[in-house]
Amino acid sequence: MASKRIKLSIEEQIKKKEESIKQLQNQKRQLKKKLNEQERKARNKRLIEKGAVFESIFEESINLTKDEFYKLIKMLNDEEIRLNMMEILGERIDDNAGKSSKYEIT
Repeated sequence: MASKRIKLSIEEQIKKKEESIKQLQNQKRQLKKKLNEQERKARNKRLIEKGAVFESIFEESINLTKDEFYKLIKMLNDEEIRLNMMEILGERIDDNAGKSSKYEIT
């Protein structure tokens, strides 16, 4: 009879552990969902901010079609322009060297 009680007790423990595993898996799923949402919101914010800056500088771009906009962006992807952009980013990195900043280059 004692072995039956021990067996039930072990089976109960197994069931409790399985339930705990399910709960932890659900918590993990929820955390992943929250992380994905945070990443999506950060990306949307970044795209909106950069798009707004682009439109403020190139006001004519407001009336461009999607294809015209892509052509413009491809033209801006010229090697000389990219080198100038890398130079600007390099200066920013040099200026921030040694400073602790919450901003990263992305």
